[in-house]
Amino acid sequence: MQQFNNIKIIAFDVGDTLLQVSHPKLLINCYNAEIAILRKSGLQFKDEDYYIATEKAWRESQKEKYSQDFLIVPKLITKYLGYKANDKLLEEMNNSFVNLANKYKLKEKKITPGALNLIKYLHNKGYLLGIISDTNTGWARTWLKELKIDDYFQIIILSNEIGGKKASQKPFIIFKKLAKEKYKIKPNQIIMIGDLSVDMDAKKHGFKTILLDPIAKNTKHFIYQPDIKIKRLVEIRKYL
Repeated sequence: MQQFNNIKIIAFDVGDTLLQVSHPKLLINCYNAEIAILRKSGLQFKDEDYYIATEKAWRESQKEKYSQDFLIVPKLITKYLGYKANDKLLEEMNNSFVNLANKYKLKEKKITPGALNLIKYLHNKGYLLGIISDTNTGWARTWLKELKIDDYFQIIILSNEIGGKKASQKPFIIFKKLAKEKYKIKPNQIIMIGDLSVDMDAKKHGFKTILLDPIAKNTKHFIYQPDIKIKRLVEIRKYL
């Protein structure tokens, strides 16, 4: 079993990592529906090419120049697959994704099983804790305060506060800088824990990475592969 040595900081994503906000199969079902739409329209491609195109499209779409284009993701996906789609197809792709995403959001957000105990356990073991989360508002800080666990986290990076989501790499860069300036901690002494491929981008900056993956999905298309995959948060204890 792989062990992480000399770790000083453990950083968590919030949505669907510490706080469950959607069903674990949300993205898989959205992708499968989109693949069906594209093939019905006559486009020919391999599944793995679609997943790679989607990864690239999501990261590219986060650039400021695309901020007003609500169809930019389907536009880029079809472009990377080698096609120029018409507006009808692009709108069908977008509507499918939005509708399924809304369908698979939980009506009531709930704390991920074992999250609170894990936070307290890691704190008591002497680890510094952090948050790196893509957010549009300050809801994550409010949530941490409501649970009275905000004091457990030494570094909190929220995308709405710094002006850049994880796909832009800005949250990881700022977190790494603060860890060094405040605590003299190197990137390879930091673990990033999240449920999405973009969380694994922390590896680009020297972090160790853990993917929370309850359904054991295929991750071959991830740009950066996780060091470890876990199905439940409590499993983290085994690797420290």
